[in-house]
Amino acid sequence: MKRKILYLLPLAAMTLVACETPSSSSSMKDSSMSDSSSSISVDPNFVPPLLTPSGAPTLALFDMGDEENWDSTTKTATIPAAFQTPGYDAIIFDGVNGLNNLKKNQNDDFFLARWLTGGNFHLVSLTEEEFNASSPVTIFSFSENGLPDLVFKHLLETWDVDTSLLNIEYGSGVQDVATALQSQANYDYFFIAEPVLTASKNALNGKAEVHEIFDLRKEWEKETGQVALPQAALFLRKSAYNANSASFETFLDHIDANLEASIHDVAKVQEEMNAYSSVASEQQGRWGFNANIIGLCQANEENRIGMIEPGSIEDNADFVNTFGEVLYGEDFVPYDASFFL
Repeated sequence: MKRKILYLLPLAAMTLVACETPSSSSSMKDSSMSDSSSSISVDPNFVPPLLTPSGAPTLALFDMGDEENWDSTTKTATIPAAFQTPGYDAIIFDGVNGLNNLKKNQNDDFFLARWLTGGNFHLVSLTEEEFNASSPVTIFSFSENGLPDLVFKHLLETWDVDTSLLNIEYGSGVQDVATALQSQANYDYFFIAEPVLTASKNALNGKAEVHEIFDLRKEWEKETGQVALPQAALFLRKSAYNANSASFETFLDHIDANLEASIHDVAKVQEEMNAYSSVASEQQGRWGFNANIIGLCQANEENRIGMIEPGSIEDNADFVNTFGEVLYGEDFVPYDASFFL
């Protein structure tokens, strides 16, 4: 398969947990804005010029390996620039950071259309079978003060854990945690994400047992009743959508069907990925993971990648605003309805 590296103008780092190993593909396509009009007939295979990070959110695109309108990049911090320039009519990005980007730049030409992933984070240990902070413990984690880290700390406070007994060390990304876990580094606990966790278990190959202490998404649901965390989201360019809404709705129906299949029909997902290429490294280069890892993560409808089932979130704005109110309290400023489809 041919690969073309995608370059975008650099911005200050903003983190999306894509959970993949470095790879990027494709080059920027021309925006559909130039030839969109309300009179365009509906194309059942329509895909707008689309930019995504490589990794977990691309599971929603499992059957689009050969799609020429889809560009992916491992340089996640460059994605916010695409919201401010012509070129892409659809962008997958960290939902909260994407909304903050729109608010900060007073950008009214994008809105959030779908939440895609809702939490694939786990606390694990090589030595402990449950979480015990009655004495000093060490935790190796990633993305200090990123959303998953803040949720983890919020839950610890809810559980009345004495955080003074916690020594949390942070790597630069989830791959650092994977490296430490696979090398059996001397930490009591590891805070890590899928599918990197499953890949790490495979790499250990029985040399050590990985004890799963808890699933962050499940613990958040127990405490708040919310079925997911606001993780990756799909944003659409309003002007392009308004000019060709029927085709965009067909695209969204396709995304919804893929989300359903990613949870309930992993065999179909693997079949489509293998149809693109039977070579694991080429699958890795396109999606940020391979079909074998997805088979393990999504087996038996366990949904360890954390895809959000269509219909499980009734109101996209209410979902993230409720989340913000719980996590940030009175300091949280709700997102206006204009930021949502």
